[in-house]
Amino acid sequence: MKIIKYIFGIILLSSTSAFGQMYIIDFDSSPAGNISAGDEVTNQYSAWGVNFEYVQSSTSRPGLKLWAFDSGANQNGIDDDLETPGDGTVGSGNTASDWANNNYIFGNTQGADNVLIIQEQNNNTTPDDDSRGGIMNIIFDTAVTFNDIGILDIDDLGGDRPNSFIRFFDDLDVQIGTGYLIAELGNNSYQEVHFETFEVRRAEIEFGGSGAITGLKFTAQVPEPSTYGVIGAFFLSGLIYFRRRKLR
Repeated sequence: MKIIKYIFGIILLSSTSAFGQMYIIDFDSSPAGNISAGDEVTNQYSAWGVNFEYVQSSTSRPGLKLWAFDSGANQNGIDDDLETPGDGTVGSGNTASDWANNNYIFGNTQGADNVLIIQEQNNNTTPDDDSRGGIMNIIFDTAVTFNDIGILDIDDLGGDRPNSFIRFFDDLDVQIGTGYLIAELGNNSYQEVHFETFEVRRAEIEFGGSGAITGLKFTAQVPEPSTYGVIGAFFLSGLIYFRRRKLR
């Protein structure tokens, strides 16, 4: 019995020596190659265990797609709201306390190159985000820790227009906690939101109107290669032990 406890104790200790592999998705390059403006973004990151899909919301249109938009070139001036870096005035009314209370960093001061948008209806040539919004689904093959996301151009819609949210779901597709209300910082605004939310299998970004995500970070828990060897060795030791006892 002591040897059994010893074996399983070593296995448990070994399995906890896992490291987190962090991935950064920027919509410029992927394991499948470079991404260009106008490319539909779906499974380019499947080698990292991530896929993207569009889902219709209560206010958006059916059958839309997720496209890459070159915010640096501004797609020949098609949408100034999605230009990065911006003119520096957006978010100037926010203070450090806003960041502390809402967990976001504001200010469109860095170039983001490609960003991910919900492509405008019936526009199959020039990338432009749809004004009625919709849902971006980020689906993970295995549970991950969702770290950060950059969000661009969340307008202050006012009135009865819908808000924008980020929601996380677990392995059973049950929502984790409450939805995060995305701050409406105005045209051409940028916010970087930090989460550290664990056991995420799906992230849902719902835009009430126009908007884009500039990138995201997540951490996948990957056992160290040595862990497999240790587990295998002690499992084999256990088999030998039980076989010897049987032969006695």
